[in-house]
Amino acid sequence: MEFSLRWLAEYVDLPEDPRDLARRLTNAGLAVEGMTARGDDTVLDVEVTTNRPDCMNHLGLAREIAVLYDRPLRWPEMDPAEVAESVDDAAAVEVEEEVFCPRYVARVVRGVRVGPSPEWLKRRLESIGLRPINNVVDVTNFVLWELGQPLHAFDLATLAGARIRVRLAYGGEKLTTLDGVERELDEQVLVITDAERAVALAGIMGGLDTEVTERTRDVLLESAHFNRRAVRVGARKLGMHTDASHRFERGADPEICERAASRAARLLAEVAGGTVLAGSIDVRSIQQVGWPPRGRLELAKLNRFAGAEVPAAGVEKWLTGLGFRLEPAGNGDAPAWEVTIPSWRYYDFQTRHETPHETYPQDLYEEVLRIFGLDNIPAALPGIPGADAPRPEPVIRRERLRRLLAA
Repeated sequence: MEFSLRWLAEYVDLPEDPRDLARRLTNAGLAVEGMTARGDDTVLDVEVTTNRPDCMNHLGLAREIAVLYDRPLRWPEMDPAEVAESVDDAAAVEVEEEVFCPRYVARVVRGVRVGPSPEWLKRRLESIGLRPINNVVDVTNFVLWELGQPLHAFDLATLAGARIRVRLAYGGEKLTTLDGVERELDEQVLVITDAERAVALAGIMGGLDTEVTERTRDVLLESAHFNRRAVRVGARKLGMHTDASHRFERGADPEICERAASRAARLLAEVAGGTVLAGSIDVRSIQQVGWPPRGRLELAKLNRFAGAEVPAAGVEKWLTGLGFRLEPAGNGDAPAWEVTIPSWRYYDFQTRHETPHETYPQDLYEEVLRIFGLDNIPAALPGIPGADAPRPEPVIRRERLRRLLAA
């Protein structure tokens, strides 16, 4: 997965030597497999493992860099200027399948002028190998690679009834996707519909009939959280793989939806001349048991696990920098913390099935130790105890015979 250093530098101050950055990231579990010069930029090729979808975007990788180098993280401006008209007067959203779509956020931007993107936006996308399309689509791709949240832009005028509905497809239902392919669906494929027909494959790809074109003036931005299994099943059945499905199948951040939609709306107003309607439509199901995930970290147990002395101040600084919330739960002689897992790491931390549904402490140990540095843990072989009893006579005879035959 490619990351632009100039793009990363918008969120964190980078070290002067990119080779040192590559080494530090690799040691922290984000293996840098190559560096390529592209004009005045350098692009890192990073192997982001399937359990780290939070790092499949520039802000997520910048967060790691900020912690590794003890530097502040700069979030981009999110909130757009809004007009008086409410989004609730322009569109409506209904979610039938709350398990498969626990959250759906929509924002509306009116009066856009679809055309080429400004040079800065083109350069950002081209630096990581993406082809600019138009200013509206480019904004959604930019936010995907900035924040990690897949978005989709509908031409609002083409949505029958100005309505969005999330449901499972009907058997034999058909949809022509943005790539021009007519696809036959079945009851296991999650779709987005308007008041009349399917208009998008949820978490995979939009439909051709509602795409943004040069005639588009009003845009509805979709920023949703789709169930990993639902997206995986749909993508496999249809033989598809997209940037959106790649992230949803691994687990996007359930709490970034509204912020990502607002970020995209702000950028659309900037690059396409639109005006953002007030508020957002935010339909979400009741949070499941064990949300947000929590766990307990005891310093003494961490040190025994690691075979090294990890400083308590370091634990607090590193985990806080990575977005974990720590509440002291020990005393001066035995530091411990109650830890709340950030939403963007939700899928990386399994919780126990039994009450109180805490995360496994070993996952927290690993998080601390990869920043502490595995090289700082002394190498030591485990003690090997002596024999509990004399060797049996048959074993002695067998070894004696083996030595005689070998001679």
